[in-house]
Amino acid sequence: MALKTKKSADVDLSATVRDILNAGKEDTKKVAEEVKKETEKVKMATVKAAAETKAKAEEEKKTTTAKKTTRKSTAATKATAAARATTKKASAAVRKATAAAKEAAEAKAQDPKVIIQFAGNDYDLADILKSAKKAYSKKSKKAFKDLRVYVKPEERKAYFVADDNFGSIDF
Repeated sequence: MALKTKKSADVDLSATVRDILNAGKEDTKKVAEEVKKETEKVKMATVKAAAETKAKAEEEKKTTTAKKTTRKSTAATKATAAARATTKKASAAVRKATAAAKEAAEAKAQDPKVIIQFAGNDYDLADILKSAKKAYSKKSKKAFKDLRVYVKPEERKAYFVADDNFGSIDF
């Protein structure tokens, strides 16, 4: 009876760890999608501002051709200066938006830290996962597609299955 309870606790622990890791992946995906959307909005605003500036410059060129030569050069210079100023403002806005999006992504994309406590000891799941990846890379030079790690704190071991290759590590 005690073995049955111990196995069910291991299964519950594995399920909980798997759920936590999957939740972190989903949050990261959501943040990446939000960053893509914001970047696309900024790009569209930049393209629109550039088109408007070009249209204004062309309109000013048309109106200045009817005027005297001195007025032509003055209007063209002003239009060019206005176009440059608008372009600088748009590029500055793009840089600010990109930086803000990156900061938001970095703040939200941090993986959750999972600590397993058992028999008075703390075990960092991220360290165990890194060790499992390292142990697999020593066995096989190929990158794995699927990695599963089973933590057994009572044995101070973690067992892993990577693309149907088995192994274990001590922690």
